This record gives sequence, structure tokens and C-alpha cells, in this order.
Amino acid sequence: MVDQCMLRGAISPLRVQIWVMAVMLLALSAVGQAGLIGTPRDTCSILDVEDVVHDLFEPETAETSAHLIASELMRCNSDGLKNAIFWKHKGRKQLKSLRDQLTLGEQVVVDVSLATVQPPFKRFIHDNGFTDHLRKNTAIVDEIYSRPGVRRAIDRLSTLDPELLVQYLPFFKRVGWVRVACCGQGPGNTSYASQGLNFMLEDIRDVRLARRSVAIKLLIQEGLYELPEQTGYHRDFDPGGWVVVKFRQLRWSDDDVAHLEALQSSPYEFYRLAASEALAAIRDGRLIVGTP
Repeated sequence: MVDQCMLRGAISPLRVQIWVMAVMLLALSAVGQAGLIGTPRDTCSILDVEDVVHDLFEPETAETSAHLIASELMRCNSDGLKNAIFWKHKGRKQLKSLRDQLTLGEQVVVDVSLATVQPPFKRFIHDNGFTDHLRKNTAIVDEIYSRPGVRRAIDRLSTLDPELLVQYLPFFKRVGWVRVACCGQGPGNTSYASQGLNFMLEDIRDVRLARRSVAIKLLIQEGLYELPEQTGYHRDFDPGGWVVVKFRQLRWSDDDVAHLEALQSSPYEFYRLAASEALAAIRDGRLIVGTP
């Protein structure tokens, strides 16, 4: 059997495939009128996250890999990407160092993802301590999304094509820390409680982001995105039963008005029309997003 480590520095067929895809993506990501990522795409290419991440730290391939991460892997919510790049200081530092080589749209999605990274939690928590971990980590979510710098990054989401923005929302909310419960109680293993916490936090992050994003509120208003009404985890062990978090209905606020007025001059017709509709709803006192 060939040693996979020996292949790391070689040009494998998969690596050739990656470079062909990279050329196509760079063409699609050409800066247009607003300097955004290119045309929204409905399919995800087959790219090896490990190979792309490896190439991010190679001088001759770093820029291309940064484009692949921003335009392809993040858009496709690829498994392992958040763990490999966004949680590790080395990965975050490298991606930040390449920021100026990205298109304006790629910068927007990278900035939001870097600014909203959820810190890791214990891989093996128990049912009898679940609510304490949920309370602690929910407070962290609230702190993250209340930072002024995060709000400024989120406001720039409205510079993206709305059809493209929708494709990034699963990655924005993703925690990605414990998505699979595995292997009992040995060292390094994971529990159903940790898995449940992971997915509850993703729903909570989804709602918190929407509350702070005018662009996402408009997507929801027009039926292009849907938020969960509640999230929960069932404790099979002591003390048992469901832990449920119900979410308040999404509402327009006074802080949204200036942004909505600005979007009436957006280069995207969707935002122009949807923003006018939202402003009319606010004037009529219909503050729940999407109320007829």
C-alpha cells in the first residue's frame, strides 16, 4: 500500500482535479459591478477539505486555496472545514493574511465566519449537567453576536447576491464540534449530550444571526429561508426528559430602518423590492417579519 504521507507533496489525480476546479472558481469569482462572488451555483463540487487546507499553507497554492475555501467549501458547508481552519489560531491567522487577495464578497463571508466562531465545549458532557452547559454556551453565543465588530460584518451580508447568501447560512450557524456521538466513555470519545448541545447551539446561532441581519430578515420575509420555531434535546439518562428552547418571532426593529432605506438603492432588485415591502410593514405596525 502506498504511504499517504509520501503523496502529500506529489501531484495526485485528486490534486489535479482541485486545480482544475480552482481555475473554474476563480473565473466565476471575477470581480463584477459590486466586486462580489460570482454567479450563485446550485451544486457542490467534490473537493477534499484536507488537501485544500494543506495547500492553504503552501506559498505557491495559498491564494488559490483561500478562494476555494471562501467560494466553495464554506458555501457547501463542507465537513471538517470549521475544525481545521476557523477553530485553530494558525488557520485563522493564515486566512486573515490572505484576506486582501479575496474578492469583496469572499471577504464578507470570511469576516462573518471568523467573527462568529463558537468556542469548543467538552466532548463528553452528561445528561445531568446538560442544562448548565447549554446555559453557559448560549451566553457565549449572545456575547459573540452582540459585539459591535460582528454587527458591522453582518451588515455587509446585504452586499451579496441573495441567492448566494442563502447557501452560506448553514455554514455561518455551524458549530461543527461534536456532530457524532461515538465510542462510549473512553478518552477523546463523545456523548449524545455533547452532540445534542452542538445542534441546539446551531439553531440558537441561526436565530441570533437572523435577528441581527437585515438581509436575512428579508430572505425570511420573502420565503427564501426559514428559522426553527424551537430546538431541543432529549435526555435518555438521569434526569431524563426534553430540554427545549422556544424562539420568539422575528421582528423588525428601529435599528433596521436605516439599513432598509439604504437597500432601496441596492444593485439587487430583490433587496430593493423586499426592503420597500418591509418599510411599508413597519409603517403599518406589522413588526413581525413576514406578517401579511
